[in-house]
Amino acid sequence: MIQITRTERLTKTYSEQQLAELLEILDHLHSAASEGRTDALTAMNKRELIAFLREVIYTAEETITEIDKTVCYRQTSLRLVEKSTA
Repeated sequence: MIQITRTERLTKTYSEQQLAELLEILDHLHSAASEGRTDALTAMNKRELIAFLREVIYTAEETITEIDKTVCYRQTSLRLVEKSTA
């Protein structure tokens, strides 16, 4: 049982590291695009890169939608109460 817990923790940590690396790659692409030098980072032409990035955005948005479906939000409600006369 300890081994399973340890393996799960390593897998979760690795996934967080992968997500951080993905964000770093996107940040580098953004910097390169801002400087007009995307060709220095990828062999894709601009149309291919744009199509790829749109696919990344679509996949991220769909992932968020799926995760949101499983999140329970605490809903607060307001109600009127009578003012006390005291």
